[in-house]
Amino acid sequence: MTKENRRDPRYNVEVEATIGNGAVPGSAIRVTNVSARGCRFASVKRLEKGSSIVLAFGAAAMLGAKVRWRVGGAHGVRFETPLNPVVLDHIRLFLSKGPAYVAEREVLTV
Repeated sequence: MTKENRRDPRYNVEVEATIGNGAVPGSAIRVTNVSARGCRFASVKRLEKGSSIVLAFGAAAMLGAKVRWRVGGAHGVRFETPLNPVVLDHIRLFLSKGPAYVAEREVLTV
């Protein structure tokens, strides 16, 4: 198993959000992990790699993002602008059904 080389800590979360493309009303998704630069989510709607979307975490953040990969209903996106640390903390600590702490990342990399 190869070790991933990431710029930012990645947090496991369970956050309800919506995605759209500006012209189409938002579709419900479930975000399963988040970092300052992107996230992974599950969606019934399958998006193509390279698609531009708008991702909304309730009133906390509305972000432009680009789909980097898709496997089945799982998608990975990169945010156009990295999340402000305060917004990232709000998403992982208050919007997630189970708060995501940095210590959690150490357990997942073993």
